[in-house]
Amino acid sequence: MIWHRNFQSKFWEMCTPELFVYELNKFAYNKLWFSESGDFRSQKDVDKAAAIDDLLDVPVWTYTARRDLDFTKLPANFTVNGSGFMIDNLFNVVSDPIGLPGVICKSDCRISNYCSNKSGLVINCKIH
Repeated sequence: MIWHRNFQSKFWEMCTPELFVYELNKFAYNKLWFSESGDFRSQKDVDKAAAIDDLLDVPVWTYTARRDLDFTKLPANFTVNGSGFMIDNLFNVVSDPIGLPGVICKSDCRISNYCSNKSGLVINCKIH
């Protein structure tokens, strides 16, 4: 089911972490990517994502350009990839990743776990 971005935003605003996990558990996930279509709007979003992660048994990861938010109190299985800066990993979007220090993104999260593990990696992703 594809949710319209506005519906996703409204659902996120009104749902509790428990309701979110209840709905999420209807699907067979083995890992979860938060904020796929945007970034955290505030610390409240980060704290809510952490509360949801506390209720899940799967690895959770996200990307953020928000240097101003506190990601230090997230659960152990919640990985944050800083966009252009290091949090758990550093995620760079570049025109040509060949020869750069770090690893090259495989552009398929089903076959790669670079972004979903706290590894201190520099992950270079070709602009696509």
